[in-house]
Amino acid sequence: NATGEHGPEANIDVRLLLAEVAKEVDILAQTAQSNQSPTIACADAIRQSIERLAISHFQPIVDERYRLQAEIGLAAFADAFGPFSAGERNVSRAWSALVDEHWPEAVSSLLNAAASLKVAHQKLT
Repeated sequence: NATGEHGPEANIDVRLLLAEVAKEVDILAQTAQSNQSPTIACADAIRQSIERLAISHFQPIVDERYRLQAEIGLAAFADAFGPFSAGERNVSRAWSALVDEHWPEAVSSLLNAAASLKVAHQKLT
């Protein structure tokens, strides 16, 4: 179950989760970039999406890091998890910028996150 509850016995498809989160963050980035007159409501909506993705996608991927490392090997894991971690950090930075009502930084961080997550997904496929 890629987007539901993730218990200790769940069979989590990291590649699917990564594909989904890369797509979702790209949509958020494009939406934010195209918004020429952002409002607090716009920022709140994106912030809430980020919070949802943290629980539904980022945390389960992080939780599976050791299994994934064992499955694909340390070198391949590092190639994929480096950009994943950069994407996760930039999403967190975007969240902080949205809280601070700093729209340009939020947009920049989301665009950087989207690019990093795309690379991470490509490395795993």
